[in-house]
Amino acid sequence: MKKFVVLGGSAIALAVMACPNVAAAQVTGTDPELDAKCMALLKPAAQSEFTAIAIDITTSSTSTTEDDGIISTVGIGTPTYKYSNFRGAHVNGQSVNIFAYADLSVVYAAGALETIRTKITTITTRTGTCHVHKPTNGADNDPLHPGYSIAPPGLQIDEPVTATSTTVTYGTRTETIPGPWTDPNASTVGGEVVICNSPGRNPGTWRAQNGYDGSLGQCSTAWYNTLGSTPSVSVPPT
Repeated sequence: MKKFVVLGGSAIALAVMACPNVAAAQVTGTDPELDAKCMALLKPAAQSEFTAIAIDITTSSTSTTEDDGIISTVGIGTPTYKYSNFRGAHVNGQSVNIFAYADLSVVYAAGALETIRTKITTITTRTGTCHVHKPTNGADNDPLHPGYSIAPPGLQIDEPVTATSTTVTYGTRTETIPGPWTDPNASTVGGEVVICNSPGRNPGTWRAQNGYDGSLGQCSTAWYNTLGSTPSVSVPPT
């Protein structure tokens, strides 16, 4: 539209252009999942151009920890080795030893340190309120978003929206097992062990070994000879 104004006999054309409407910047929420829940609750019809986003979002978390298996168990200090339940006395060739089968217990008097894997599950809950508005190309009454018109109170969404997410992480903890503690991995059942030998100078004297308790017979040449051995010059005389 043009207007002509006569000033001092001269006509000066002043062109005054009507200002076009400027579209408001697109407003998006900070939590797409909650925004989608707000849109699902939107009361105005789709053709109304109203939209909804989540605002005033609060976050809370709860965590639970549970054991998720033993990683390792290590004895504390120096162990002792104890043989028991001797059985099956025998000899091997010309060896000047008497053998038997026995059970070995490896015991730590101070106990053991157990390392346990832990599973930490964290549930995070996000809660927000829904803000309903539509763009107005300049005429606004939305205090939060210039260029938008807030929906009438009857069109607002009264109920809150919530969303949850779950994360799982892993850690470790340690636990002391009081002693005495027997190491099940180092202990054996039915292994062959020397129970009698003569470690002194030949012909030496018989001595019990590895905690042998005499339950199968007395360490002696007489017993040695009954076990089907091959005679040896190293055998003590008695």
